Amino acid sequence: MNRPRVTQIDNSAKEWMTTTNYSFFHKAKKVIVKHEFLGTGYLIEEPTPNINWKITKDTTTLSGIACQKATGNYDGKNWVAWFSPSLPFQGGPWKLHGLPGLILEAYTDDRNTQFQFAGFEKANDGDFVRLNDTRKRPNYEPGDISNIDVSMGLDVANAYFENKIMLSNYRTVKTTAKELENLKAAYKKDPKGFAKAMYGY
Repeated sequence: MNRPRVTQIDNSAKEWMTTTNYSFFHKAKKVIVKHEFLGTGYLIEEPTPNINWKITKDTTTLSGIACQKATGNYDGKNWVAWFSPSLPFQGGPWKLHGLPGLILEAYTDDRNTQFQFAGFEKANDGDFVRLNDTRKRPNYEPGDISNIDVSMGLDVANAYFENKIMLSNYRTVKTTAKELENLKAAYKKDPKGFAKAMYGY
């Protein structure tokens, strides 16, 4: 007996999930922000945020990693950050950076925005592989991409599967914040006309 199949998609998390990625280039003092919109990544270059951190004597331990507290103001909000001096990276979540160690946890003083440390996972070459890698097919052509790469985003997939941290040039366009805003407004105003102009259908 053939019974109809029902596919249920859970969109409950779409309000808080983001399709925006931030790549910091500390030596060049710039940030590349990648916005995903209709299957294309739009790259916008921004200056590195300058946060005047005040490092305190307060300490804590997160998953066995010793951390020190710092406070600072950015984007009109007061932030508390816990960073690890033993991990000598100037990075952190979102646009928070600039401390002498990796920021493992950060939150606004009202706790409306929080970034929490989930832990480290040791990655070795070959630990994770694409089950269906289009690049290994006999008829592969440059530009072919696996479904998993599309769903994860090629930047994330390269880091996850191959331990490569790099900006992808697959379906990416350099633009400005204003141009991207105009593009989104045009799509919102006339989605069908926008699709016909962009994709020919």
